[in-house]
Amino acid sequence: MRTALLFCLFAVFGNTATAQFSILPQVGVENFRTSIEFNELSSFSPLCQNPSPMAGLRMDYSFKKMHGPFIGIATSRSIVKYSFSDPVRGMNDYTASGGQTQIRLEAGYQVSTKPFYFKKPGSINVSSKSHCQRNVERTGCGSKANKTESIVKQHSNKGSWVRLVPSVGLAYIPSAASADIETKQAGNQTVYQYNAGNFNTAIISGLNFAFGKNTKQTFTVGIHY
Repeated sequence: MRTALLFCLFAVFGNTATAQFSILPQVGVENFRTSIEFNELSSFSPLCQNPSPMAGLRMDYSFKKMHGPFIGIATSRSIVKYSFSDPVRGMNDYTASGGQTQIRLEAGYQVSTKPFYFKKPGSINVSSKSHCQRNVERTGCGSKANKTESIVKQHSNKGSWVRLVPSVGLAYIPSAASADIETKQAGNQTVYQYNAGNFNTAIISGLNFAFGKNTKQTFTVGIHY
């Protein structure tokens, strides 16, 4: 037997951020896509339609809000327990279930695009504002401070937007199963359990869609591999 592991999660993040440092709580679902090849026959996924909940926390540091490293911790059920008693009929007569929840440590690098606005920001009539400032005393249209504040406010009120944030990194599970294959006795039968997807380290990648309005980011939706 051999295995290739693919796990996906669809996550919604809450955002607590300073100018460069962000803390992103994560909640979502994780879907098993572990493929098994038995006795050199065609590979198949015994547990591909059994999503499980997940949670995590990611911290990142951004240089000029465009790119930077991240570290994180998340739950994972990457192991698929594949059990059979007859090696000849193991591909047809088997049981499969998800393994226990484990802790996954993550680290990597991510890049953020500039925001894409859903509506084109309105243009600011600079000449009109300047004319109003030059005629403060005659027209009574407000103080210079008020006019400057109005221009700054119009610059920041650009509406809703989305950023694309691709990432790549490494994941480490310190509590992976000790053995790929375990044997158990059930009456007079020997039951073989194959821990598919039993790994300590893996390459991870993902794409987040960060949504916001004006100068604030509100939430993020993503898919990870």
